[in-house]
Amino acid sequence: MNVNHNISAVIIACNEEKLIQKCIESILPITNDIIVVDSGSHDNTVSIAEKTGARVFYMPWEGYGANKNYGISKANHQWILSIDADEILDQDLINDIKTINKNSHTIYKIKSLVNYNGKWIHHCGWYPAWKLRFFDKSVAKWNLDPVHESLIYPTNITLHELNGQLLHYSYNSVEDHKEKATKYGRLKAESWLKNGKPPSIIKRFFCPTFKFVRTYFFKFGFLDGKEGFIISKIDANMIRTAITHFDQIK
Repeated sequence: MNVNHNISAVIIACNEEKLIQKCIESILPITNDIIVVDSGSHDNTVSIAEKTGARVFYMPWEGYGANKNYGISKANHQWILSIDADEILDQDLINDIKTINKNSHTIYKIKSLVNYNGKWIHHCGWYPAWKLRFFDKSVAKWNLDPVHESLIYPTNITLHELNGQLLHYSYNSVEDHKEKATKYGRLKAESWLKNGKPPSIIKRFFCPTFKFVRTYFFKFGFLDGKEGFIISKIDANMIRTAITHFDQIK
């Protein structure tokens, strides 16, 4: 096994016992340093992660960026692969990370393919989704936005696309998707409030409908069959949830 000893992998987790073993096993060919930041799992996430070869640290939930940055602070190596507990590296991605000539002035983008209740989604604006996940920790860190965290890095950084994919087993059921959409909608509302940017009249009345139309028609969600329709509808409802929650907390 050709393990790269200057790479650390960072995973944030909470109640991820279903997939975290497969996630970690997919990383083992490229690193001997896997950090799991657990925010209070009540299932077997921690024991499975430790048995599979990860070092586990506890941190109360402070947000995606904050918990990821904490994991980076525990990393033994300079290069960071940031991955979620429900993501798995495919073989092409493993091979590319093994052989790439890493450059500290480059951040590497990885293509994500989402599995939705057993079906791979190739439209809806979900694919290809390029994510900045492989970087030198001396030049990049996560911001502290409550939802849709992003990397902060210097303007002279080059972005490079890696071969292969992250296989993202994001939603096990429609109810799971609805639950996560409600969570993200509430986080978006809290972000609006924190940044002093309340939803405009136009956003209140037209954004949910436009979101559905864009996902289902403009992003070709209809080509994903009934799953595309469901995804488009839940995406629209997430905006409605955000607006409703904002009115409750303002």
